[in-house]
Amino acid sequence: MAPVEVREGLEPEAEAEERRDRPAHHSAERFEGEHKGQLALGLLADDEGGLVGAAADGGGHVLVEHVLAQMFAELRPGVVEREVNAQVESRLRQLGASSGHPLILFGENAANPHGQPSLRELRRGDIVCADLSACLDGYWGDLTRCATVGPSSEWANEAWRLVHDAQLAAIDACRPGVAAREVDAAQRSLVESRPDLGACLHGAGHAIGLAVHEPPFLVPRTETPLEEGMIFTIEPGIYQAGTGGIRLEDDVLVTASGPEILSSHAVDLVELES
Repeated sequence: MAPVEVREGLEPEAEAEERRDRPAHHSAERFEGEHKGQLALGLLADDEGGLVGAAADGGGHVLVEHVLAQMFAELRPGVVEREVNAQVESRLRQLGASSGHPLILFGENAANPHGQPSLRELRRGDIVCADLSACLDGYWGDLTRCATVGPSSEWANEAWRLVHDAQLAAIDACRPGVAAREVDAAQRSLVESRPDLGACLHGAGHAIGLAVHEPPFLVPRTETPLEEGMIFTIEPGIYQAGTGGIRLEDDVLVTASGPEILSSHAVDLVELES
């Protein structure tokens, strides 16, 4: 397969370049002390009261987990990419997000990690790559999971297992003093070992906090050492043109004792009703 350009996590290059020299704002401080999320309580049904309290304590993480699970439960063949993305963004805002950026792509469209939702309808056999980010009370959460419509194909199973292993390796590398490039290398060595399954089109992730994309970026040329209290997205992926893409993403806190995964959403390849 022809060489591909290394991207800055999943951030467009121009924006990545603009942010590269800015100071990072990510910090574990957002999980300490009194933290009140400004949720639109009047819009929430009684059975979502638990979500309100949890979201107030956990920033955007709980919101994206809740909305992602709800979306997967409702997806059926025939729904339109663009409409699903609009509905998910609306739902994030209804639950209190000041901003929400869903990127949910179907089938072959998911082979482009920087793609845009289209009028494509969901079909049996499709891969669904669902990337949701949201800002709650000034702090961002980001989560990506994948699903198949009906039983998963051999390609989907193998690609998912490879990406899952790559994510575990990159998460384990998220320790104080480790260079950002080494976190990327941990996942890249695995993803690039299977060119038959697809291509590695971006880095391992990026810092996240007051902005959804913050430096340092987890890419081959970044020597910046990780520091305790930094939070990163860890989001390896593999992409095969004409078939689709598999990506897994969680937000990870760097601590003195090792990495702490901030999301609690199950890490599996979801099978949707077909």
